[in-house]
Amino acid sequence: MKTTTRIICFCIVELLMTSHAFPLDPSDPVGPPSAKPKGIGDFHEVNAWLRKAVQESLDGLAGRVMASPNGAIGDPYPTAVTALAGLAFLAHGDTPNRGRYARPLRRVLNYIMALAHRRLPDEVAPNGNVQGLIDTESEKEKGRIMYSHGYATLFLAETYGTTRNPELRRVLREAIGLIERTQGPGGGWSYKPISQKRNDMSVGVCQTMALRAARNTGISVSRQVIDRAILCAVRARTKEVIKRSPDFNLGFTYESLGPGKSSLSFPVTCGALCILYGLGVYEDNGKPDPEKNPGMLIKPALRYVMQEVKAASHHGQIAGRSGEEGGAFRFYGVYYTVQALAQAGGEEYWGKGFPMIRDAVLKIRNGKQGRRWRQYGWEVNRDFEAAITCIVLQVPYQYLPIFER
Repeated sequence: MKTTTRIICFCIVELLMTSHAFPLDPSDPVGPPSAKPKGIGDFHEVNAWLRKAVQESLDGLAGRVMASPNGAIGDPYPTAVTALAGLAFLAHGDTPNRGRYARPLRRVLNYIMALAHRRLPDEVAPNGNVQGLIDTESEKEKGRIMYSHGYATLFLAETYGTTRNPELRRVLREAIGLIERTQGPGGGWSYKPISQKRNDMSVGVCQTMALRAARNTGISVSRQVIDRAILCAVRARTKEVIKRSPDFNLGFTYESLGPGKSSLSFPVTCGALCILYGLGVYEDNGKPDPEKNPGMLIKPALRYVMQEVKAASHHGQIAGRSGEEGGAFRFYGVYYTVQALAQAGGEEYWGKGFPMIRDAVLKIRNGKQGRRWRQYGWEVNRDFEAAITCIVLQVPYQYLPIFER
């Protein structure tokens, strides 16, 4: 009798926690989406091995979200990782109202929305206007809160596209406003939600992806903010562009200090490509100055990326060889690598690049290094790694608008 009572109580509490903010819409059919995913290149990139790995890992993430008292996972970076888990569920084609992962997705959404409604202490951003900042419960995460704000805003934007909830739109608009206000004079962003001279490209790509996703939903974004962010990325290239030739390649650096003034980074190069693509730069317009023709940087950067992807695949790795393959960097790198290749498209980039990354990811999962990933992740943070890999392996499904060109 006691066991039955406990089960009933748990069900009532769970119902209240997952439906109080975003209840099911009776007009929205329950169940998986019926539309066939529109894949990049005829959907041939998805195989049974990938499907099985993704479902097992999404089930693990869902279990963790449902077992959490408030829906948060990924300590000590709960805001960022919980938002990434939500993106992984959305990338499966689910919504807060429909699909296999609708319940954990609602819990993620309610958690992020609750953080957006918190009153923030002044020490989070001294002398700064923090209206719209999506907060964190982790002291460690507060030190780099613009990363988590970027991921959480991206998640809200992609979710808003499936719900059109007016309160979600209001929160999203405020979160975008904070990104616009905190852009530095050089066009970039840094760890704290205040305008600074430092332009950290790894933070910047989080913000620009959120801006792109919000624009996709109809939320206005300042043209001046977009133009400054593009210029910031251009100035983070590793060297002067002196010619157009098939053998000329270049990468990007962590800080936008001017050509050649900082060290090359493979993950940031992929992130810089996502910045350019995400803000509407696709083509070379023929002008010789990259500040007036940022599109001229894309093909040289893609050549560098493919060179590194091929070398990494040969060594059984999933990121570049620049010393950043280990730990969290390889997952951060592959997250932006796959998105950049998807935007580039074509056989030369997507057709050759994605299968190499896909197979490397799945081989690591099934090898000795992947024992923990079978449950949820690899070595650094199992939830972070599982969320990232589930997102990138589901890019061919094209359910997330941010993956579309």
